[in-house]
Amino acid sequence: MSETEQQRLKRQYDEYMALPAEQRAAPPADYGAPAPVAKGTRIRLTQMGPDPSPLEVGETGTVEGGNAGQLYVKWDSGRTLMLLPGVDEWEVIE
Repeated sequence: MSETEQQRLKRQYDEYMALPAEQRAAPPADYGAPAPVAKGTRIRLTQMGPDPSPLEVGETGTVEGGNAGQLYVKWDSGRTLMLLPGVDEWEVIE
C-alpha cells in the first residue's frame, strides 16, 4: 500500500522534529527584516513543507504581515496558517 500525501508529509515532519535542534534549519539571520511579500498581496500556495496539517496546493489567501522568517496569511478557506520563506512556496496572483 502506497503512502498518501498526508502520510508522507507527517513522516517528513516527524523525521525533521526528531533531528537534534542544531541540525534543523535555522531561521534567517535577520529575522527582523521585512516580509518578502507586502501586506494585502494575494498569493497562491504552490508547495508546502512538512506540516502535520498542511494546506492544499492551490489554496489562495491574503498576506496579513510577517517578517523574513514567517509570512502571516489569511487563507480564503478560513485558516490562518503562516508560511515559512525558504520552506514553503507560493506565487503572487494579484
